[in-house]
Amino acid sequence: MTSTKCGPCARKRPPYGTNDGKGDQTIDEKLEQLKPLAGTVGSLRFDITRQFHGANEVLQQHVLRLTMPDGSRSEVHAAMYFRFDGYLIDRMEEYVYEVGPV
Repeated sequence: MTSTKCGPCARKRPPYGTNDGKGDQTIDEKLEQLKPLAGTVGSLRFDITRQFHGANEVLQQHVLRLTMPDGSRSEVHAAMYFRFDGYLIDRMEEYVYEVGPV
């Protein structure tokens, strides 16, 4: 969820979390929410479809292509907004919807 240049120090200060449309989350809460996927997804491909840069912000659209251990597949279409303070992520918002089996 962070770019390489932001590194692990992205937890700079509030509001250092994410907003998924259901309200703000801390980074730790978001990682906890994603943990169950680790055991259920066989492989994941991440395709960036569009990216816009501002002085201290990035808006990115991408598709996550998931393949389950049984071979079934699905896609998650997402848009993410990142705001930076120097090389640290200051704000991150995500907007996602899943496209069922493909």
